[in-house]
Amino acid sequence: MERRPAKNDDITYEYSKDDPKRSHIMPTEVSPCGSVMWGVADIAAKKSYWIERQNIAERIFALYPGTE
Repeated sequence: MERRPAKNDDITYEYSKDDPKRSHIMPTEVSPCGSVMWGVADIAAKKSYWIERQNIAERIFALYPGTE
């Protein structure tokens, strides 16, 4: 994992699954169409990608016809 935005300091940031105060704040950006996106890390696949709010909403609406 990496810190975004990067900080130029000498502090090491470590994520510990045993720390009860642990958290992961997903990086956010705005897509070219103006929708919010979140950076997601798939640890099992060792990949990262962006998910877009608008895409999630469209998939949910597709599950319930007539709700658009």
